Amino acid sequence: MQNIKSEVRKLINLYQTSDPFALCKALNILIIKIDLGSIRGIYQYKNRKQIIYLNCNLHSTLSRQVCAHELGHAILHKKTNTIFLDTYT
Repeated sequence: MQNIKSEVRKLINLYQTSDPFALCKALNILIIKIDLGSIRGIYQYKNRKQIIYLNCNLHSTLSRQVCAHELGHAILHKKTNTIFLDTYT
């Protein structure tokens, strides 16, 4: 299993930012904001493209946190699709 803290440090050093939105842009991960109901975020790997869907109803701080969470999936589990439910399941 990869060390999450180590991976995060590498990305921050490489791209000189800790902003998950800027990191997604640098890594060519598409971010789509859409109404997802009770789902906060979804990571999808499809046709060799990485996509993060963020619930458009989240306030900016929570949107940043969910983006960072989904970015973690994109980096650590590239080909595994995930859903971040409002209940954190």
